[in-house]
Formats: sequence, C-alpha cells, structure tokens
Amino acid sequence: EHLAAHPQLHTKVWEACKLGSYVKQHVDMAKAEEFKAALEEIGAAFTATKS
Repeated sequence: EHLAAHPQLHTKVWEACKLGSYVKQHVDMAKAEEFKAALEEIGAAFTATKS
C-alpha cells in the first residue's frame, strides 16, 4: 500500500540509507541536512498512507 501510493519509496529509502552511512563517516553539514530531509520525506509518506 505504501509503494502503490509512493512508487519511488524504495529508491528514496535506499538513497537515505546511503546518506546515513556517509554522514556517520564524514563531517558534512550539507549531507547531514540532506539526510534529515530524506528521513522527513519518508516519514511523511508513511504518515500519509496511515491516515
């Protein structure tokens, strides 16, 4: 049901995982903010399908 409503969800989660790995290994505020935004976007997708 999540994938039907958000077909790019798998790709977004995959990219967020890669960003998470990067920010754990490097000090880069821009990437950290990008990671946070990606997590918020994924969270919004899950929240939208639960409502």
